[in-house]
Formats: sequence, structure tokens, C-alpha cells
Amino acid sequence: MIFCISCGRSLRAENRRGAVALPTVKFTRREEEDALAEVSKAECSDAESKHVQEDERDTDLCGVCGKHFESEESLRLHLQTYIRTNDCEVCGKHFDGHKQLEMHMRTHTGEKPYICSVCGKAFAQNGNLMGHMRVHTGERPYVCSVCGQSFSFKEYMMAHMRIHTGEKPFLCSVCGKGFRQRGTLKTHMMIHTGESTHRCNVCDKKFYKSGALKIHMRSHTGEKPYLCNVCGKSFTASSSLTKHMADTIVLKLII
Repeated sequence: MIFCISCGRSLRAENRRGAVALPTVKFTRREEEDALAEVSKAECSDAESKHVQEDERDTDLCGVCGKHFESEESLRLHLQTYIRTNDCEVCGKHFDGHKQLEMHMRTHTGEKPYICSVCGKAFAQNGNLMGHMRVHTGERPYVCSVCGQSFSFKEYMMAHMRIHTGEKPFLCSVCGKGFRQRGTLKTHMMIHTGESTHRCNVCDKKFYKSGALKIHMRSHTGEKPYLCNVCGKSFTASSSLTKHMADTIVLKLII
């Protein structure tokens, strides 16, 4: 049996070259032994060389997927794909870059390093601050291509476009009703859960929407900010004024 002088492993028979035919001339026993020794030495050298090359090639194999690489550097870069260095330690969410992970971590820490120089409101991301500044400047760069209405944020315009398209992608999992905005669906779900987050501090009545509570409070304060420019009558809600105006127009047409 032949052994590798580098690692001591025995070499398989298939790594040895085919049998070498000895000359047909007659040799003395000593000459035959010397000839066989030379052949064995050549076989060992060739098999050992092949074995070492195989071991060297094995060092560039990925131990996870078995893929072969031409260099150790290529293998090292490949192995990094299995190391998830940008995972959130709190919720486990993965990010492609460290910068994205850093911004995400602020949702857990509550850090808001970007502060509005006008009103002092703080934000976790600079992009949110830039968008907020439009509240003060009045800038509305996003314009609806159908009706021309402008918006401060792209998200607002996208939600508005659903009025024209009729799209209602947010579906209630209980009754199947569709909504154009996620927030509207969230409010609707309170009907099924019985949850009411807005409560009147005068009569303790509950409301699903803050706007509904605001209108209700006018029944206690007597405030009627919506004024009819025809008859001067005032109303607590804009919807009441709209209905009144429609009735007034119909009445004029009849008369």
C-alpha cells in the first residue's frame, strides 16, 4: 500500500497508474527488485501529487453548499453570504445594508435626531423631516393627473388616485368591505372589535373617529362654524351644510 508523505493517508488503488510491463529479458533477482522499486517510486510520486492537488482543491470548497471556488478570496466572499450581519437584534428583521438597520433600530429605541427648526417636531429619518417641512412652506409637488389636485406627499396622491380608479385594496377580513386607505380599514375594524378609542369627556359617548368626536363636541359647546351664504343659517358639520345647500337649490328650482 502507498501512503502520502504529506498527510499519511493511504492512496486508493485507482490513483495508481496501470501496471508497467517489465522487459522480457532475464534479470537477476537483485536487478528485478531494483526495477520494481523504481516503478513503485514513480507510482507513489504520481499518486501523491494527484492526492495533494485534490486536497488543495478541497480547501476551496464551500462546506455549506459544496460549490468550488478558484481562490480562497472567492470562497471567503461566498461564505459571507451565509453570515447575516445586518439582522435586527430586537425583532430579527434583515436589512441589506448597515445604514438601513441603523435607521430601523430607531423604531425600537425611539430616537428622533432630526428636528424641525420651525415647530420643534422630531423625526427618526431625515426624509420624513423634509416632507414635514412642506407643511410650513406650503409646497405641494405631487399633482393628480386627473383633477389637478396637489399634495405634499406622494403617498397622499397615490391614495387620492384611488378615488378616480375605484381601487379599494384594503379589505376587511370579517365582512369583506374594501377601503382605499389602510387607516380607514383600521377604523372600520373597530366596529367588529367593539373598540372605541375616542370618548367624549362630557357625556362619555364613544366614537370610532376623532373627527366624529370633534363634531359631537359642538353639540355641547354650541359651535356652528359652517355658515350658509344664502340664508345665513349655520351648522355644526360640513355635511349638514352641504345637504342644506342642495335642498335650497332644489327649492329654488321648484319655485
